[in-house]
Amino acid sequence: QFRAGNGSACPDMEAIAQDKLSTLALSGSGDLPCLTELDFNWLGLAESGVANLVEVLEASESRMTVTALSLSHNLLYDQGCAPLSKFLKAKNAISYLQIADNSISHKGATSLASALENNRVLLTLEIPRNDVGDEGVSSLVAALYVNST
Repeated sequence: QFRAGNGSACPDMEAIAQDKLSTLALSGSGDLPCLTELDFNWLGLAESGVANLVEVLEASESRMTVTALSLSHNLLYDQGCAPLSKFLKAKNAISYLQIADNSISHKGATSLASALENNRVLLTLEIPRNDVGDEGVSSLVAALYVNST
């Protein structure tokens, strides 16, 4: 497990976390099979930080298999769901995604739902303490009906 956050928001934590993950993912030529969980809670990543994180994960996918990703308390808003949705649509191994307390509305939930329609790997999506509302929940439920796995 790789923990980048310390439980409190810090303006420099995004840069520190991205630097640590990039160094970890790009150092050496060996595989990193033991790295399966990333805990990036409380970093204030926002949309740009999540987009950068997704880029690093995509670039290192052949060398490490991250199956659990925690991004709670990161000020993702709806815009931060777009890079996550794109990533979930692609071939990846994320089976657990936690995005609690990110001010995500029905728009972000709908973006995630579009990814879930075809994603056969994600088993758990924790999205509590967001404001997805009835429309967002309906989008997520409809995606689960389309994706019967």
